[in-house]
Amino acid sequence: MSSNKRTFLEIGACDFNNNDDLLDSGWRGIFVEPIEQYYNSLAKKVQGKDAIVVKAAITNFNGNVNMDTVPNGEDWLRGISHISSEITSNITSGLVKTNVPDILQVVEVPAMTLDTLINTYDVTEIEFLQMDVEGHELVILNNYSWHVKPKFLRIEHKFIDDTLLVSLLESKGYKCWTERDDVYGILK
Repeated sequence: MSSNKRTFLEIGACDFNNNDDLLDSGWRGIFVEPIEQYYNSLAKKVQGKDAIVVKAAITNFNGNVNMDTVPNGEDWLRGISHISSEITSNITSGLVKTNVPDILQVVEVPAMTLDTLINTYDVTEIEFLQMDVEGHELVILNNYSWHVKPKFLRIEHKFIDDTLLVSLLESKGYKCWTERDDVYGILK
């Protein structure tokens, strides 16, 4: 996937608040969305543009994984699909308190590592990486080889310790700052 175009990678894309406007500015994009209905909606949204939409969850192994999802919820609920794990159990327990369990579903989806994704699509440079995976960010990044280092990062930290995330990114050569829900990093 090497070209003169700038490439962005959006992991945990859902089908709203995406970086698809960058496609209209000459960028090439890879969106990763494991939930079928959001994958289909996003694929339709970017059809005909220089984009790849991958139907998979990014994690620390290749195979299949269970995800908690609210397929018929309002926008904010659509955006909280997450890998079922101890790390993300606080998300699901929070939903139980808001009477969402009636619409909460567990689905099995394909899973792959970030290295597998990058190698599969022959990505040699990433200008911008955005990751919003509801508490699974450190699992992904701690298991990544960093053989392709994104120049700019935006990673949600709502459900993880942002100091651990910043420490990891700084050890990989990033200058970081934290805002309300996101950690940003620029490769030095």
